[in-house]
Amino acid sequence: MLNQIALKQGLSSLEDRIESFKELSKHCPVIWRYDPILLAEEIDAEWHKKAFAKLCKELKGYTNKCKISFLIASYKGCSKTVWAPNLTQKHEILEAFSKTAKENGIQIEACAESDDWSKYGIVSSKCIDGEIFEKLLSEKFRKQNIIVKRKNNKIDGQRKFCGCMPAIDIGRYDTCRHGCNYCYARKSIPKSMLDPLVGEVYERKTELEFEYK
Repeated sequence: MLNQIALKQGLSSLEDRIESFKELSKHCPVIWRYDPILLAEEIDAEWHKKAFAKLCKELKGYTNKCKISFLIASYKGCSKTVWAPNLTQKHEILEAFSKTAKENGIQIEACAESDDWSKYGIVSSKCIDGEIFEKLLSEKFRKQNIIVKRKNNKIDGQRKFCGCMPAIDIGRYDTCRHGCNYCYARKSIPKSMLDPLVGEVYERKTELEFEYK
């Protein structure tokens, strides 16, 4: 499996993460992310096919959605030891993923991808899904007969094919200690992540991105 020491230095074991996912799914719907899809010296298309099949089997019945995206190597925090698949490799990987996902009752959705993967049954999606928030907030205010509608605002600096709604995050760059060497939120030298955490909590809520009638 994945060379966790090299790519995901600070994370718990894959087995522990799977168990946490299953436990969380008992309390609320959970969406699985398999990203970024990348290549490295010991990671090729075949590796991804096997890894994805293993995870699909483990998570079958615990989720019905998997969001994927490919590595963006231009990010400052991305190591030179990893790279994105070429177009042929992307097709090979996603064709196999699609078949495996269907066998396990999981819908694959692609985030911020410019290419059309609909031939594999893969639909465009977003990390922060306004439709899901709209549904959850409508349920929250259902007894008050309040109609909730998303404002459809865009985020400053948002990538062209990103469909995320504006949202308020917790923390800031270079405070995560997981040490993943492909992360967009790692902008300075790795040792900065070993410093005391200085994350920020913003008062403005994601709920303010909706209209209430």
